Amino acid sequence: MLMRSAQPPLRVAGLTKRFGGLVAVRNLGFEIHRGEILGLIGPNGSGKSTVMKLIMGVERATAGRIVLEGTDIAGWPTHRIAQHGIGIVFQHSRPLHRQTVLENIKLALLPDSLFKLVAEPHVDRRARDIAIQVGLEAVMDRRPPTLPFADLRRLEIAKVLARDPKVVLVDEPFAGLTSAEIAMFSEIIDGFRREGRAVLLVDHNVKSVAALVDRVLALYLGEYVAEGTTEQVMTMRPSVASILAAG
Repeated sequence: MLMRSAQPPLRVAGLTKRFGGLVAVRNLGFEIHRGEILGLIGPNGSGKSTVMKLIMGVERATAGRIVLEGTDIAGWPTHRIAQHGIGIVFQHSRPLHRQTVLENIKLALLPDSLFKLVAEPHVDRRARDIAIQVGLEAVMDRRPPTLPFADLRRLEIAKVLARDPKVVLVDEPFAGLTSAEIAMFSEIIDGFRREGRAVLLVDHNVKSVAALVDRVLALYLGEYVAEGTTEQVMTMRPSVASILAAG
């Protein structure tokens, strides 16, 4: 159930990003509430991934506000944004290859203790619980280079969950997955919603996104096109369906 609140945990206003003469994102605004999944859709080059990078501080906005629980975090470094409550599941995995799956999760639980791999018992239990939650219980003692692609994606999700974020950004979670894996990942992302987190989801698989999200926001060439349920967005403007099909 969608849990509305007077102040959404994430609100974006007037977000703009220029790369020289190219405007990648233009005057974009939206908000996400607790227990809600907002899908960001649009063809290649529409600015979806750039929006995520701006929110996470990977790229610096040219203009606009990114407000997390009442605090404008625009311009903050990525590590500070993560500490303040935003996590991002990148499309490409970034594990520590010499550590096991369980050790990778422990390090995410202990970001300031990089040399403390032998953690306290409660940390070990929490890491194991997270591994089970995302379906990694059978490979906890293996190292990332030995894992299949889907398990690497699970590990990225586990590392984000270890930081207990208020807002989760999920970039292209379904790329390269089988139908069965898409269903499994959809269940994990739906779990974020059930836990009361706010989720921003970007993916080209409009069908999978539509089955999962509460609302979608359509972009084209960095600009707002439409917003609402997937059905509303695809029918409120005759041009929207053809724009999305261009991706």
